[in-house]
Amino acid sequence: LVVIAGFEGSQPERLETAPEFDTLVDMQWTADGSHLLLVTSAYTFDAPERPDNVLWSYAPLSPIWKRVEDAPDGVQRAIETTSGVLVTMAGESMLYGGHEFPRMGASHLVLGPDGETIAVPGPTDLRLITPDGEISAIAQGNIGVAEFMPDGSGLIYTKVLTDGTGVRFTYVSLDGQTTADLGTRYWGWFAMAPDGS
Repeated sequence: LVVIAGFEGSQPERLETAPEFDTLVDMQWTADGSHLLLVTSAYTFDAPERPDNVLWSYAPLSPIWKRVEDAPDGVQRAIETTSGVLVTMAGESMLYGGHEFPRMGASHLVLGPDGETIAVPGPTDLRLITPDGEISAIAQGNIGVAEFMPDGSGLIYTKVLTDGTGVRFTYVSLDGQTTADLGTRYWGWFAMAPDGS
């Protein structure tokens, strides 16, 4: 277990380029596992929507820390596709390469097994960003958590029920045409089995 970054004074043997920060807002590996992307911030108790958030890239084999200079101001979430496209959430927008989409309250980004397709769960729908930079909704409702099937054929997502009795688990194909009700539970977190069962 090795400390690679952290708050001031917590890393006496750290790399000179390693960031010092009080709050870790987001952390995701790139699709190929070569870099770790971190969004850092000064101390914040509430939702980490600060203009001084910083995006860092860490290559553990080097090991080299680098600040991502082309990240938008106030970046909150970041992932990178296999082809190297940086996808971010900042303020009310999502940026995918040269495309900008309204965030619509979405909380996170989920990278598909192909390393290019991205799911965007949010309070009004579940959207997909395809490798060509197009975005479309494939399910409606207050979507809490979404995960791709291991083979990339579809997603499992949780939808908060309007009567407050829990969440509904549903399968949806990538084109949104095929769905399957998987039942209702009180709690909505889950993990996908590696074989998709």
